Amino acid sequence: MITRKLSDIARMAEGSVPDLFGEVEIKGVALHPEEVRPGCLYIPLSEDQGDKLELAEEAVRRGAAAMLRQAGHIEEYPGQIPSICVEDAKTALLKLAAAYRKELPARAIAVTGSDGKSTTRDVLATMLATTYKTFQTEGGVDHPLTDLACAILRMDESMEMAVFELQWNEQEDLAEQAGFIRAEAAIITNVGETQLKVLGSRREVAAATMKVAEGLLPGSLLVYNGEEPLLGEMLASANKPDGLLTYRFGSSDTCDIYPIAIMNELEGTCFKTNLPTASYFRVPLLGLHNIMNALAAAALSKYMGVCDQDAVTGMNSLERSYSRLVPMYTRSGAVIFNDSLSATPTSMKAAIELLKELSGYERKIVVLGDMTDLGPDEVRYHKEIGAMLTAPEIYKVFAYGTLARHIASEAGKGQPPGRVKWFQEKAELIDAVAAEADNKDAILVKGSKMLGLDELVEVLTGV
Repeated sequence: MITRKLSDIARMAEGSVPDLFGEVEIKGVALHPEEVRPGCLYIPLSEDQGDKLELAEEAVRRGAAAMLRQAGHIEEYPGQIPSICVEDAKTALLKLAAAYRKELPARAIAVTGSDGKSTTRDVLATMLATTYKTFQTEGGVDHPLTDLACAILRMDESMEMAVFELQWNEQEDLAEQAGFIRAEAAIITNVGETQLKVLGSRREVAAATMKVAEGLLPGSLLVYNGEEPLLGEMLASANKPDGLLTYRFGSSDTCDIYPIAIMNELEGTCFKTNLPTASYFRVPLLGLHNIMNALAAAALSKYMGVCDQDAVTGMNSLERSYSRLVPMYTRSGAVIFNDSLSATPTSMKAAIELLKELSGYERKIVVLGDMTDLGPDEVRYHKEIGAMLTAPEIYKVFAYGTLARHIASEAGKGQPPGRVKWFQEKAELIDAVAAEADNKDAILVKGSKMLGLDELVEVLTGV
């Protein structure tokens, strides 16, 4: 984390501090009182709710060594703590992080796209960590630059690599975010239906996503999904940095890196790439979509100097998350694949295809919830998912949520009577799935996070 004298912090944030307090040592920053650790700098932002003076006093009680004081708001700050005076707290935070980032030696990598960002970020960071001291963080949704600034200020100066997940935001686009972290490489996982409600079409989603390339440093590398025509089209017209290198991943030989052999296991997937020196990789994740994420990470890690054997070791050591289609077991002995933290048409189709391809189960059951923020075509997208569920491989369909009713109605057109059920109440859904599941079943659970389908998984597995 950032460790500087208060006078240095003031200089970096373009604020002022009395000479009397200039030697105060600062270790880290906190935006909220509950985040305060002894010796840190407390930075209250205007977005905070509640009594500003009361919050600041709580930060002091928790051990804040100093705070930012916004000009014109002296009544909101306690008088017993050293303060840096600034015009605007958020602007000062961003200036402080930007100045600190310039002093850090770490090479920054941006990971973005509609689906698979977090998985790709984690795989890449795990591979890089075999060779370098590696920092990773998540992307912010409501205030990306603020979240990125806090992430930068948490970085130790010993870090050699930093992997940032970037999330498109209407106010702070990906070019601005990539430039802020001083990224010299980026991955675009895909173009899906995320943000359709705001952007209106996949073409506009692709355009917004390709903005990340415009924020890269000169001579950077862009790794992107070579099987998405819209990305190639947007790249051609993008305001690219000088000397930009590009590398495409995908499932076929039209791309620079692709799998030539795939073997699925219950606990993960093995694959070999077309690269002549590549060994077999094993990633503890399921599905072709996760192989694509792993390919992007493998390409980037190789560019950054990770040798083949370390790359294989790193990918295999990925810590499995029970929200990423990792098999879990219900009390009745059924295998459940939990993917309940997000849902888009692209990711839901991929999960259903994975379930259909699994062998060794007598019955395959899907529990699907609403997909949110899809704009005016949301009903059509849900019906398309329902149409996939008429396949004979799917034994029963449980749908939950207002929009998921369209999944159920479409699936019911091709399933025998009684095999498709729609629920408006979560408790009824949980009871029905629990009563149905037995040790011959594979169950997929997927829906938008706001639906809370992870509660169903917790009840079924006891985890």
